[in-house]
Amino acid sequence: MMGSGKALSAYEAALKVNPYSVVALAGLAAIYKEKEQFPKAVEYYSKSLQIDPNNGQVWREIGHCHLMLDDMQKAYAAYQQALYHLPNPKVRPSQ
Repeated sequence: MMGSGKALSAYEAALKVNPYSVVALAGLAAIYKEKEQFPKAVEYYSKSLQIDPNNGQVWREIGHCHLMLDDMQKAYAAYQQALYHLPNPKVRPSQ
């Protein structure tokens, strides 16, 4: 977390140049999630999903934030979206 201040500044600067940067939005959200500032993390993850609603990893992360905020309905819905959008794991054939 030591470098999160610099990363926060860098992501904010990137958003000034490109307010539609999914990487910057998700990066800011991840920093706020790490700091356990879940409402702020949800805000940035949501903005990221407005641009790329098919990002299963972001759906998973926003689901975790809702879970930590005790909003089980939103967590469940986000996890369902994550399952839908994440690639299926490869199933190993039995040997």
